[in-house]
Amino acid sequence: QHRRANVREDYRSACADIERNWRDGDHVVSVTGTPDEYAQSTVRHYLRDRAEILASIVPASATADAPRLHVVYRDSNYARSERDDLLRRFEVLEQSEDRFRIRYYLLAAKR
Repeated sequence: QHRRANVREDYRSACADIERNWRDGDHVVSVTGTPDEYAQSTVRHYLRDRAEILASIVPASATADAPRLHVVYRDSNYARSERDDLLRRFEVLEQSEDRFRIRYYLLAAKR
């Protein structure tokens, strides 16, 4: 059924949002409820030609000093608490609608 409806987790659009909003000094985090090496793999694939963005990918636990944070979030029971923690600590500047379980957030440090 998913194939017929062309329903896919849309990491590509979330990564395009990162590229569109990117500024030097930003950080990127992928929140999926899986270990970081798995969570980051799809984001790393779609941003493979953007070395400056790849170098800014950090685990969610290392975001305390990020001035701006791009979050690629995959909705799951395992990831919600990590996402909610980020949303408590940062101000939401932009967010996308759900794209079959994938959502993009642009966050800024609270003042």
